[in-house]
Amino acid sequence: MKARIVSSVVLAAAVMVGATGCNLISPQATTYHYDPSDGVGGNTGELAIRNVMLIETEVEGTYSVVFSVVNNSADTVDLNVHVQDGNSQAEDSVTVAPGINKFGDEDQDVLIFEDVDTKPGAIIPVFFQYGEKTGVELEVPVLDGTLPEYKHLVLSEREIAQATEVATPSAAPTSTSTATPDADAVTPELETADQ
Repeated sequence: MKARIVSSVVLAAAVMVGATGCNLISPQATTYHYDPSDGVGGNTGELAIRNVMLIETEVEGTYSVVFSVVNNSADTVDLNVHVQDGNSQAEDSVTVAPGINKFGDEDQDVLIFEDVDTKPGAIIPVFFQYGEKTGVELEVPVLDGTLPEYKHLVLSEREIAQATEVATPSAAPTSTSTATPDADAVTPELETADQ
């Protein structure tokens, strides 16, 4: 009788190890960071930058940057945004308050870059940095209004004109936003985001 109990326990243990043992050696997918949308994300200092996309407007060569920022500090900061296309670069900045901040969607601050040499479907480097913190470069997808979920993000000429007056960086594409560009921006160290 004891042999039967022992063999039942051994068999039950073998079935349990066989059914769950692979979890001991295979990595869990839930521990890997990934971007569940078309946008990409990264971190710089106390800022978590999420779901960054460059959206083509109705004006050729003009794009708006759509993204969210979670400011985990108690301070309001000016976040510098640099868009690199080929040999030229445009930069602007936005003010980021503590908590969740959204840019580029309806009824939100708009960050617009003009004369950007790219097309929908491309990937373009966009660099985010603030204060003395090391910045982060993200490989950002360029999208248009082809997909219905992004159609409302495509700005018209009128919406671009209403956003703000154009600031023209020297020897670079122009950019505009509802925030004032920071002329005293610090040249940041570069930290590439893990994709």
